[in-house]
Amino acid sequence: MWSAAAPIQPLQGAAIEEVDGLTLQVTHGIGRLGAAVRSLPPGVLRRGLRTIPDPYMSTPKPLRAQPMPRLVQLVVLALLTPALASCASRYLQSPVIASDVELRNTPRNTAIVELIEDFQFALGERNFQAVRGMVSPRYHENAGTTDTTADDYGVDGLLELLDLIETHARDVQVELQIREVQHDERRDRASVIYEFSYVMLYHIDGQDMWDTGRDLNRLELAWEDERWWVIGGL
Repeated sequence: MWSAAAPIQPLQGAAIEEVDGLTLQVTHGIGRLGAAVRSLPPGVLRRGLRTIPDPYMSTPKPLRAQPMPRLVQLVVLALLTPALASCASRYLQSPVIASDVELRNTPRNTAIVELIEDFQFALGERNFQAVRGMVSPRYHENAGTTDTTADDYGVDGLLELLDLIETHARDVQVELQIREVQHDERRDRASVIYEFSYVMLYHIDGQDMWDTGRDLNRLELAWEDERWWVIGGL
């Protein structure tokens, strides 16, 4: 049964991002889950992304379609098929890519999409060993704050956070949506900006509690040994 939860106060010095005209406080996905586990009572959604209907839009009246001769249909289909196939192969398609995002079909972009798909699946299955396997030994996290290093941590701190979530999480439902991919080809690095929404049931002190949230995260990746490794942003 769902229970009401008190809001978490904003983190001191947390980074601010603006996407699609919305200013959001960035608190990284895994860190957000860990904060939920640590907080009693659990936090709630800080700010949801809403779609506001346009009052000036009206539903157009349907037009009566004129039947197209069968021969013309076949000719049009033959002409359009190569173009449609070319367009489809030019951009990647995946449930983890936002519907309004065009991500070019390249080997490294494909590897990024597969990594995000694997990350989402691993969290949903509570397979934290798989998540650990995505992380570089050079992982570094500033916890969303840029004005202090007091809360920075490396791969050991991340693994402790994963252990904490694994111990207390009973159910994790996660949805990831890639909003943008930025490449630094000279350094073999990439940044993935993605929306991270979740619902989590966790157990602390004999009580089951729910937490829900939506964040805008920036995942930092490094290309090494013919694959992407997560070096920050979890």
